[in-house]
Amino acid sequence: MAALITLLASIIAYAQLSAVGTHERQGQKIVERTAARYVAEAGVVAAQQRLWANPAFTGSFSEDVDGDGTTDVAVTVTDLGSGQREIRAKAVY
Repeated sequence: MAALITLLASIIAYAQLSAVGTHERQGQKIVERTAARYVAEAGVVAAQQRLWANPAFTGSFSEDVDGDGTTDVAVTVTDLGSGQREIRAKAVY
């Protein structure tokens, strides 16, 4: 009987530890996705500023978002015709 209780307690403890590890990994992925989204949005804003200054602008450029060279965004502005532009931003951090 004592062995059964010990086994059940061990299984429950393992399940709880496993759940904590899973939640921690999920939380870290959320943080990483959020950071990537903010960096990409910064690139889109930089492209919008270039388009406001020069509506005919097309091409690619990179921006150092955080100022220390560790977080960059690569941006491409493509002419779709009829005065429309497509902005693509890729975060690198």
